[in-house]
Amino acid sequence: MSSAGNRANGRCFAINGSIMAGNILITLAVIAASLAAVQCMSKPNFCNSYDCPPFDSQRLNGFELRSYGETMWVGTSRVVSSTSSSSSTSSMFQKLYRYIGGANSAGKRIKMTVPVATKVQALGGGQFRYTMMFYVPGANPPTPNDSDVEIIAMPARDVYVSFQQSVRERGR
Repeated sequence: MSSAGNRANGRCFAINGSIMAGNILITLAVIAASLAAVQCMSKPNFCNSYDCPPFDSQRLNGFELRSYGETMWVGTSRVVSSTSSSSSTSSMFQKLYRYIGGANSAGKRIKMTVPVATKVQALGGGQFRYTMMFYVPGANPPTPNDSDVEIIAMPARDVYVSFQQSVRERGR
């Protein structure tokens, strides 16, 4: 083989090597982006040992924007004439706790989750509707046995949150 042929082959090898290196870099970038996406949608550390709804998170102007996908919840509501009715929230919690304890169509125990969400809606005339909900992992939770308890499909949503101190510090 002539020396000109070797140079030509050398150039081809260099070009192919650059293309291969570029492909490797692109592949590594895709893998890194995939791992970052999995990390964002993994369970947040403040959930501790409990299941909680996964979300994507980004920082914006001192706030955290959390993007939740559709999630399933089990909930119960009660109308009260005061916003400070702790007995109402206690009885609602007990109904939901019985559901996760096996009072459902599958007779299945479901692990406790966080957060326990409470919605208060003013109805007028001093009346308020309290709704308490537990997050339920999975797409098809069992039907509640108690007619006062229902499965709620929460649509995908964005939530802005801001804390003056970390969640861990608040618990101290």
